[in-house]
Amino acid sequence: MTHEALKAWLDAMPIDEVRRKIARLETKLADLRVLERIYAERHEGEAPAPAEEPPQSEPGWGEQPG
Repeated sequence: MTHEALKAWLDAMPIDEVRRKIARLETKLADLRVLERIYAERHEGEAPAPAEEPPQSEPGWGEQPG
């Protein structure tokens, strides 16, 4: 890749959009951690639930239309 091609590629990267998506995902992760903590506090005395397989990711999860 030439220097000019690399510069054009970097200039075309949507850095601000990526940063906004990362910020939204970090917010969602923080919300999920709060819910996980609340769930754990409410179910402290109960036996742990059997381990489940992780859910398959759904196409388009977290993506904005458009």
